[in-house]
Amino acid sequence: MNKVIRFYNQNRRRIWLVIFVIVFAFLIIQVLNSFYQRVKQEEQQKQNDSDEYSSSDIKNYDNESQSMVQGSITSEKKKQKFGELIEKFLTYCNEGKVSEAYQLLSNSCKKVLYPSEKAFETNYYLTKFEQKKNYEFQLWSAVDQTYVYLIKLYDDMLSSGVATNQSYIQDYFSVIEEDNVYRLSISSLVKNVVYGKEAKQDNITINVMNKDSYMDYEIYHLSISNYSGKTILLDPLLKDDSVYLKDDHGIKYNSMLFESTQEELVLKKGEIKDIDIKFVKSYSTDYEVKELVFTTIIKNYDEYRQNSGSQDTKEIKIELK
Repeated sequence: MNKVIRFYNQNRRRIWLVIFVIVFAFLIIQVLNSFYQRVKQEEQQKQNDSDEYSSSDIKNYDNESQSMVQGSITSEKKKQKFGELIEKFLTYCNEGKVSEAYQLLSNSCKKVLYPSEKAFETNYYLTKFEQKKNYEFQLWSAVDQTYVYLIKLYDDMLSSGVATNQSYIQDYFSVIEEDNVYRLSISSLVKNVVYGKEAKQDNITINVMNKDSYMDYEIYHLSISNYSGKTILLDPLLKDDSVYLKDDHGIKYNSMLFESTQEELVLKKGEIKDIDIKFVKSYSTDYEVKELVFTTIIKNYDEYRQNSGSQDTKEIKIELK
């Protein structure tokens, strides 16, 4: 005990200095920890405020996602994605960013309507966005993974100098998923439907490859092979209802073959020809096409011409469902 007291007396200053240093270091650590926690809380609060601001600043597309006809979009993520996609396309067009807008089109839309950026610029952009437009859009229908929006383009009063917003250009956009990316099909082209259905009779084969479905009509792409040994005529163009579609409710839709010439419908023996036929059928999800019918195929076109239209005909039905 005496040794301890003697050691303390001899080293009193050093001992208290060490104690003071330890206590001071402990207090500094406590102060720094408190400061760090306060800074961290402030930063978190700033982040929360920023996130809250950003969330409130993002446009919500719930109203535009209410279907006008049928169906619905239940996914909030899809509502936002589709709305932003349409908004981006229309903004690019308004800003004259043709290339950027063109890249948002689906591959099928490019193939069918706008095979090049120049074609898109000439036939779409310059016809609709020669001046800046105001716009609005609304979901038209959402059935079977097909999302169609009604688009209205109004003249911008500041650009046009016209003090009215009553007239507008109407279009339909369809949102298409390709390679896990959503793109747009515009100009009322809803979608492309692949069939690969065919019918064969008397060595005449009609293959329905696919169709382009528009809001007001459909175009069927056919490949026809004639190995009958005679020249044939697919239709003499004497009646409006000789080539038609029939849906699962028994309703018929006539073709618009009057837009074709008789020569376009002639196939020589051994010939294979691709033919496009337009039908008067509006886009609908309630009625599904069941079959395509050729009622008056002329089996011997040479004899038909020589005998003033005497007919030896054949009917071919192609089941599509």
